[in-house]
Amino acid sequence: MECEVIRFVPAYLDEIASMDLEIFGKKEAYPRAFFRQAHDILGNLFYLAKTEDGKIAGYILGGVNPETGQGWVIVLGVLPGQRRKGLAKKLLSFLLKDFEKKSISRVRLSVSPENSAACGLYKNTGFDGSHIIPDYFGPGESRIIYEKSLSPSR
Repeated sequence: MECEVIRFVPAYLDEIASMDLEIFGKKEAYPRAFFRQAHDILGNLFYLAKTEDGKIAGYILGGVNPETGQGWVIVLGVLPGQRRKGLAKKLLSFLLKDFEKKSISRVRLSVSPENSAACGLYKNTGFDGSHIIPDYFGPGESRIIYEKSLSPSR
């Protein structure tokens, strides 16, 4: 399946908020306002995967810690019916290239140890998930912190 990766624009706000609810469920979905503010603050690190039929099937949002200069994959989500088609890998590739253009040499992300598909994606794209942080998001919400070194453009 071919998809086009585009930058998020506010015209997709309702679609992305609805999609996030489908991907992550009521407990973990971001509110609509989050996406608007993420665009205003991190707009050039916010990508969407658009399928051949013009529908948005996934997204990725990155950020850069201003104190450490380290990149972060804040969230990566693909609709359940669109998984295992290479969309997540393509979105991740676009974000990592952006980080390299910004001279970011290290990227981190967190993922639930129970999310084996995501863990496999990150391992297969060169991330090292060496440690679990218990209760990272609160009681019972441990996360693996994955890291990857990049070759920044100079």
